[in-house]
Amino acid sequence: MSRSCSTSCNNTLTRGSLFISSDTDADHFGDDLGTGGHAGRGETSQLWAVAPDCVDLSRLPESDAPGPHFAMGGHVPLSSRRAGERMTADVIDRIAIKAREGIEAYEKRRTSVLTYGDVEAIWSEEISPRLSDLASLTEPEDAPADDSQWRANWPVPDLSRL
Repeated sequence: MSRSCSTSCNNTLTRGSLFISSDTDADHFGDDLGTGGHAGRGETSQLWAVAPDCVDLSRLPESDAPGPHFAMGGHVPLSSRRAGERMTADVIDRIAIKAREGIEAYEKRRTSVLTYGDVEAIWSEEISPRLSDLASLTEPEDAPADDSQWRANWPVPDLSRL
């Protein structure tokens, strides 16, 4: 694969917006209250749609219980599994559109079929050198407690071995 093809592929992937959210889908609820932010009724509704065993609205605190309540955004008691199904279907549709757009843009620029060697070259020349720039590969200031289940994955791996 020529360097120019690799650069074209990279530009194809970085030019398009890949931000896909259902956060603006308050219209699925038929009111003007919004989705409730993080862990609010929008996200709760979507979780209820895709993993119903993970949502138990009977465990919500009483409406007059003093807060704040951990991981509970706004309007959670108004969550709706049906609205979550519609929101999730919208997100899937948006992902499909973005995938088709990416494939079409790539196909217009592609000059040859990628071989395994080409993929290895892209990895070593384009991706691997940039891994350390990823926010997920930076250690937070405060480590989890030694007995925490998250402790084993807290340290950033040594990327020089890749």
